[in-house]
Amino acid sequence: MSQAPQVTVIVPTFNRSGLLKLTIESVLAQTYTDFELLVMDDASTDDTESVCRSLKDPRMNYVRQPKNLGVGGNWADGVKRAKGKYVCLLMDDDRYGPRFLEHRVPVLEANPACSMSFSPFTQVNFESGQETLSRIFPVENGAVLSGEEFIRISTNGGTHVGAQVFRREVLLRVLNLCTPYDLIIDHAFLVWLIVQEAVKAVFVDSADSLIAEHESQVFHRRRREVYAKCDELYQAALAKSQRPSLVRLLKVLQAELLDQWALYEAAKQSRGVAWTLWKKANQIDPYAFRRWRQKLYTIRVLLGTKPRPV
Repeated sequence: MSQAPQVTVIVPTFNRSGLLKLTIESVLAQTYTDFELLVMDDASTDDTESVCRSLKDPRMNYVRQPKNLGVGGNWADGVKRAKGKYVCLLMDDDRYGPRFLEHRVPVLEANPACSMSFSPFTQVNFESGQETLSRIFPVENGAVLSGEEFIRISTNGGTHVGAQVFRREVLLRVLNLCTPYDLIIDHAFLVWLIVQEAVKAVFVDSADSLIAEHESQVFHRRRREVYAKCDELYQAALAKSQRPSLVRLLKVLQAELLDQWALYEAAKQSRGVAWTLWKKANQIDPYAFRRWRQKLYTIRVLLGTKPRPV
């Protein structure tokens, strides 16, 4: 390319060559063509390199790390290498519909005050093949939300990093804060963005990103680590937050996370850990009546009066 592309799509990958080709092909098939694709290989030990080099396209740049940097380090390197005004982060088992960029870039161009766009997504279960639309937002197409409104939708499962487009400049401002959070760097980006600046996000009502769901994903294999990192992230963000509304929101999010973690530990019969987490959640956010149904469910699992969730 003779000049910088408008968009950089970053695909971080590690040992997932079997799915990676479909992901790459979905990017290269975009109707909007002013983009570069960075495939960031975190020192894979499978045939990822040969798969990437077999795909000949001048818009694609394959980068192999000399050693494994971990999720956070690999993502951060991709953002630093990006040349585009806008950055997308697409997981190596997810895919875009052909008009994904076409639907979003013009919207961001028309909303220069917005740091990012966000959308619903279609979740695909690899085991069953079932497709599920993420939760429908109570907002209109093109609506602009504050960072606090947006992150509430995000943590409720309404959007996903693979359904979002960021201005590169705002990601760079929080990159150093996010890198230590490794397994949850996608969520760290969102949290630190709303802590560091008054972020606005524009809604694009198009569920044309396909997000995979399968047991080999990090969340399923390392769930306790993910929960612990999220708890650590919320604590760090609270220490740097000044706005009362944001402090309140972060406390609610942390308490809800701890409730989920407590239920997970109860299901695993780690009852001492579950009780500790449950009590910590109550101390952080004792008046959240909307969470009492889950709290009571957790207690019943702990007491053995409710079957353990699968």
